Amino acid sequence: GTMGIMKRKQETLLPPISDPTPPPPTQLRDAHPRKPANCVTCVVIAARDLRAADGGWLTRGSSDPYVKVIVESVAQQTTHKNRTLNPVYGERFDYECEHPDNNYAIVEVWDYDMISGDDFLGCVAVPLVQLTGRVERRGWFELLDRDYERPHKLPRGDVEIAMIWRHEPTYVVDLDPLFSLPEKDKKRPANCLKCVALRAINLTKHSTGGDPFLELDIKGDKAQTQSVASRRPRWMEPLDVIAEDCGGGYVDVNVYDKGPVNRLVGSIRVELDPLQDRKSNRQWYTLEPHIPEEVDEEASVAEETPGGTKMSKANVRKAKAAAIKKKMAAQRAKDARAKAAKERSKREPTKPVMRVELALRLVHDPDKVLRIPKEFNLDTPGAPDLPRNELRVVVVRARNLPPTDPLAQMKDLQNETDPVHGAMATASALTSAVEGIGQVLGPSADPFVDIEVEGIERKTTIKRRSLHPQWMELLQFPIDELDHAFTLHVRDHNELGASTSIGRIKFPKLSKRLKVFDDEAWRVWHVLDCTPEEGPPPTPPYPKPRAFDLPKIELAVRFVHNPDLVLHLPEGWDECANELKPPNELKIVVARARNLPIMDRHALLHRTGGSTDPFVKLHFDGDEAETNVLKKDLDPVWNEVVAMPVELLLEGETLEVQCLDHETLGGGEHVGSVHLELKPLIEQRTTTRKWYPFCKKDVEGQILPPQVPPRLGKLELATRWVHNPKLVIPCPKALLKDKHKDKPGNELRTCVIRCRNLRIPGKKTGRKGVDPYVEMVLCGDIFTTKTRERNANPKFLDVRTYDVNEVELEDAPWQLTVWDARGDKAPLSRQPSRKNSPRAPAPAPAPAPSGSLLEDRVPSRNLIGDADAPLGELEERELCRKWLPLCNETGQRTGKIEIALRWLHNPKKHVEMPEQFHPTQRGLDALKEPNQLFVFILRGSRLPLRPDGSCRDPYVQCRLESHTHSPPTHSHPSHHHTHTHTSVHKTKVKENSHAPKWLHPMYFRLRQRQLDEDPDALLEVGVYDWDEQNLPGDLMGRFTLKLSEVAPDAKKIWYEGQDEERDPVHSRFWTKLKNGPPGVAGSVEIALHWAHNVELAMVMREEKLLAREAAEVAEARVVADMAQAIEAETPASLAAHVAMKARNLKGRAPNTLEVCVARARDLSAGHRKEEVPRPFAVLTPVPDAYAVASLWTLPLQLQLQADEGTLGQHEARLRRKEFMRAEPTCVLPNRDEVTPEPTPREDEDESSVMSDESDQDDLHKTDRVPTWLSRSTFRLPRHGRAVDASTLSVEVCDNAADDPELPIGRVLIPLSEVQEQASTDEGLRGWHACDETGGALDLWYRLSYDPAYSPEEVLEDEVESTYQKGELANELKVVVVGARVRARQVPPPPPSPIVKKKRGKKAPPPKKPVSGLEVSLAFLGRDRVTRIAPFSTGDEGQMRNAYHRFDTHFVAKDVRDYLDVTLVELEHDKRIEKGQARIYMKDLAHRRPTRRWLPVILSTPMGDEVSEVEVVLRLTHSLELATFLLPDPIQIDVQQLTYEDHPEVPERTRAHVSTITVQTDPLQDPSVKPLGEACGRFEESTERTSEWSGGTIIKTHKDGSFDIDFEDGSREKRVPSNCVERIPTGNSPKVATWDKPAVAPLGV
Repeated sequence: GTMGIMKRKQETLLPPISDPTPPPPTQLRDAHPRKPANCVTCVVIAARDLRAADGGWLTRGSSDPYVKVIVESVAQQTTHKNRTLNPVYGERFDYECEHPDNNYAIVEVWDYDMISGDDFLGCVAVPLVQLTGRVERRGWFELLDRDYERPHKLPRGDVEIAMIWRHEPTYVVDLDPLFSLPEKDKKRPANCLKCVALRAINLTKHSTGGDPFLELDIKGDKAQTQSVASRRPRWMEPLDVIAEDCGGGYVDVNVYDKGPVNRLVGSIRVELDPLQDRKSNRQWYTLEPHIPEEVDEEASVAEETPGGTKMSKANVRKAKAAAIKKKMAAQRAKDARAKAAKERSKREPTKPVMRVELALRLVHDPDKVLRIPKEFNLDTPGAPDLPRNELRVVVVRARNLPPTDPLAQMKDLQNETDPVHGAMATASALTSAVEGIGQVLGPSADPFVDIEVEGIERKTTIKRRSLHPQWMELLQFPIDELDHAFTLHVRDHNELGASTSIGRIKFPKLSKRLKVFDDEAWRVWHVLDCTPEEGPPPTPPYPKPRAFDLPKIELAVRFVHNPDLVLHLPEGWDECANELKPPNELKIVVARARNLPIMDRHALLHRTGGSTDPFVKLHFDGDEAETNVLKKDLDPVWNEVVAMPVELLLEGETLEVQCLDHETLGGGEHVGSVHLELKPLIEQRTTTRKWYPFCKKDVEGQILPPQVPPRLGKLELATRWVHNPKLVIPCPKALLKDKHKDKPGNELRTCVIRCRNLRIPGKKTGRKGVDPYVEMVLCGDIFTTKTRERNANPKFLDVRTYDVNEVELEDAPWQLTVWDARGDKAPLSRQPSRKNSPRAPAPAPAPAPSGSLLEDRVPSRNLIGDADAPLGELEERELCRKWLPLCNETGQRTGKIEIALRWLHNPKKHVEMPEQFHPTQRGLDALKEPNQLFVFILRGSRLPLRPDGSCRDPYVQCRLESHTHSPPTHSHPSHHHTHTHTSVHKTKVKENSHAPKWLHPMYFRLRQRQLDEDPDALLEVGVYDWDEQNLPGDLMGRFTLKLSEVAPDAKKIWYEGQDEERDPVHSRFWTKLKNGPPGVAGSVEIALHWAHNVELAMVMREEKLLAREAAEVAEARVVADMAQAIEAETPASLAAHVAMKARNLKGRAPNTLEVCVARARDLSAGHRKEEVPRPFAVLTPVPDAYAVASLWTLPLQLQLQADEGTLGQHEARLRRKEFMRAEPTCVLPNRDEVTPEPTPREDEDESSVMSDESDQDDLHKTDRVPTWLSRSTFRLPRHGRAVDASTLSVEVCDNAADDPELPIGRVLIPLSEVQEQASTDEGLRGWHACDETGGALDLWYRLSYDPAYSPEEVLEDEVESTYQKGELANELKVVVVGARVRARQVPPPPPSPIVKKKRGKKAPPPKKPVSGLEVSLAFLGRDRVTRIAPFSTGDEGQMRNAYHRFDTHFVAKDVRDYLDVTLVELEHDKRIEKGQARIYMKDLAHRRPTRRWLPVILSTPMGDEVSEVEVVLRLTHSLELATFLLPDPIQIDVQQLTYEDHPEVPERTRAHVSTITVQTDPLQDPSVKPLGEACGRFEESTERTSEWSGGTIIKTHKDGSFDIDFEDGSREKRVPSNCVERIPTGNSPKVATWDKPAVAPLGV
């Protein structure tokens, strides 16, 4: 199968046959190994065992062989050897080859025949990829058949060859160095592809006799080389091709065989993106061979017979079926050939690949640039200040246009069934075919470009038979802005029919596409949209075409200024007399029109023939104007100025401009209309010049939206709104002055000046057909003007006055109604005003826009229009003069009215504040925080009346309500308290008044804290009608003020820097009433002042102090009665002991007292000379308490006397001493953590600080009930009567007192009285009353046995198991119980410096010198050091005791080991070594606990000083050490040092040392090392005196001295040789023993 074929292929190609005999050397080598290989050298050495091909009688049984070697289609052969089957050649051949991959050397052996053809003897294919190592490859290869398979019968023999791939200088093809030089114009875009066609190899056989040449093609731009007659041609010719906009592009490289008809040999498409770096790129490219396309016979089946008659449908079907069968047979044959070729390719070597070598580079060539002609003026710098008015478009060129084929059109039209249309279509198609006969030779088109901008169309010329046309034509469009659509069509020209669309470009707005229009044209390629404009969208092609293949067109566009198109407006037409005054005249310049449609068309002329006689008519608000008529002009220029009086421009008002075609018989035909909205002219009073497109009107006369693009033309207008002083009427003097602008306004003055263009819709009255008068209504007050007869533009100048406050100014508009009094009894003079009297009925409500209040009094009058003038803009206190539009009931505008308004201050109507309410009269302090809100009710205005029209009896009620929150307390930890503060005040009753004056003051308590906690606090002000029978009275209205918003404004200081003529500065305002009777409302004037009242602050201070102290005491009692959790955990060792509950182990007596000082209550402060600063002032001082616990005890002898009764209780109490003292607790309250007392600011006092109720709980927890939870542990004395002899003392002190160490309370607890209750696991807790000072302490204490304080007893109680007794000992356990030394006279320590104590802070304790005993243990190089145990304070006599209770353990391996114990005394930080003792493991072999006193001797000039160390020792077996014990690291280190780093160690010598005194100084001897970093010190000196001592010499120094280990465990260094006597080996050494008597046991 396939595997067998592959195996045979590998056998034929690889490897050569091995030859046991070494062949002779060929001396093949690469002389240039560093250069790229380009040559294959083959040496044909010999052949053997060839077949006999000659059958003649003279040459029978032999052959005349020769060898042919073919590499890359180049064949060379050796000479033939006559009559031999084992020829030897030794001939060499060189082949040019640079690509060994997929390439083979074909070796063929032939038999030479002079007359007949040569006979084939065998062949073999050698893969050249094996030569990539560039070393010689030599071997024998088996010859195969022609199909490269092994011979089936007789072998064909072998051939020996040697090959190498190397570099041959003669085969190198050099490139001109000028091709790779740096580019000059590298910053400019590339536009040219430079190529050097170097050579080609392995071209196909059909080009053997031909002349191949190479061609480059980039979108129709082609270049080709000369032809060369060779299958391996070398052209070496430079080629240049235009390559603009080549991003993502490619170049087609084609190789043709020159002949009568050039035949394509192969081609390759080279991408241009890798060449964008603009560098030279030399490379081999593989050519794809050209395969001729097969003709589809099915498609060639004609539906017509040769005679031209149409075939029947049955014959057509038969012909198509035959063609399909023939095609299927051809496809099967093709598949069989492809399968055979595939099978053959598996065993045969691949054919040589055609390649071509090119050098490519993208550059910018100035000669290749397609430049725009200078006469187009597209690059001429333009004036930046001049407006652009012309768009210039240069259509440069196009490429990749889709072809159009007229023959295909003719074929489609021939199928037309209609005889008439079919004949016409056939004639048209034949004509097109005749005209486009040249197109049969190839696809082409006749393109031209059509561009439309704003209805203006321009076309280019037609380019015949080109898919890549070049026009370079200028098209001009006169436009003034770029907000127009841009449409471009590329069409194919057709003389008799309509042009065919090839592609298009559409820009909705040029301003979004064209961005650069300053100094150069915008030149760019655009992709054409070739989809059909109508019908469903076509299916997008797959795969998606590349951007380089898309149809494109190149345009150059610039928006420029053309002075020939500029039209200058009349000089001085837009002058304005005064820019600051409001405009009242609209000036319009009708400049020109453009592209008007033809209205007078001539039937005999072309469709473009005809003309128009245009003129323009303008309409605005009843005023009309028109221009002159211009005859026969489609682009008329009028340049005429029109002026219209326009004082008011409203939203939606437009200026209607109509363009008409003049008719001789009168009137005009409508051309187009423009509705110009004039509202934007209000915002900008500058000249506006703009083009407007004409629009059509529908049947009803409504303007239709403009067409896009505009087909009716456009009109240029220039407008400006200016001020003309001749049209202004002066305003009355009563409204021109306001002398009191610094005071609030209280009076409104109005003036009706005039009306304009009054009319009644639907009534023919003429320009003077109305008799108008004006009716005015404001807040119920009604006035009317005089009547102006027969005047549509009347002048009134009528001035009126109203009492209006600031609230009424905002809400109540001034209502104006214009009536027509023609034929009615209209008022000819001023009507009397209906002002409200105290008992008069209320005025009617304001009228609706469709009627009037006096309509019932004047029955037959016509409404012209009404208007409302809002008064809110009068707050600036300036004169307001404006025009208002008039509208009738249906909303139609019926004219304008001009009014003038001003709001000012009238001193006669102002209400002054009484003098007794002056801030200086009320005891205020402006520098402190406000605590009082002062509300002053002044007066009311236009209050609601009763239903019968009578006045009410009003009074005012003020209500202030706020909510404050307090955090949870101890008694209610989960509840938040909310306090509500409510205050209500009322004024006096003012009977029968709708504008009362109360002048009533009200006072409310209000602090900043209330506003912070309740930002929504409100001040409610209500006006009620007094009713004696039904209280409270009826509500007339109310309003609410949010204090967080109005209080800061009410904080202003009154009369600040005021003199007698000026009013005070305060928060005084009017407020509108709400929630009153429907349809009516009034207002109230009030004044607010938020300030600090000194008298009120004193009262509030006293109240808060008493309330705070009572709250603190009550809360402290609640807190003290609550349970307080105490954690039993103390130090870690004791916590573990408590967890195991083993305090009474084996009935041992307690040795530990655990104490926890929890809290205190009802404590009294100590004596103080000065008041202590606290967070808040209180009447009774609270102590800054801290507690100290201590343990007092009697010595054992005194306790025994007390038990016998020889020592009285009083004397025992006096002789009791303090045994231990715990650290003091923290001071509560902590001054560092408690918030310091807030200092009053400049604008607040102490009462405002004290009045904060939310801070009470901070004092409840820390001051009245201090909670320490301080835990301490005391060690009881070491005797059996320790509990009876001990007393617990807890003292409480006041750190803020004059003497902070003087107790303010003390609790004494004899342990003998509470031993039974305190010995339980839970301990004993309770309140303990202090002595006569008062108060109580919450204490917890417990008596227990802690093994950590008596490790020796634990060790003594241990018992080994049976398993441990059967195992060897491996652990030494040691407990250092204590030590004792002889007492001596010690000088007192130097006095510590006196530190002056600061009040309120505890002075740091002075540093005490260290005194005590220290014990160090040394065992096999491991050292343990105990803590420095202080001397016991109760020791009496000559001995001083210290207790360590230090436990440790060592790893024990040998009974010959020993433990060294060293005692060191420290006195005032001075160290004195007392001596050393040694314990041998053999003395502990019984494995029982051993407790002994070890004597330690220190020799002094006064004699030996003996000290003792109490230890407990025991040898035992540890299972952990037995399981996890590793080799001793110290021993391993010693062994390594001994065998690797040190010379041989001499044998130790026993020595006898007599009467020596050795002094060792560690500073002089570098071999003495420190005991460890934990100790941090050196041994100062060691001294030893003995008459005789036995030891071992461990080291001998060069000076003759020795280092000796004595038998007692000590070691001396550098012992002089005269003090050492060597003892011969074998003699027993003299051992020194400690035979001195031991010191008696220490008493407790």
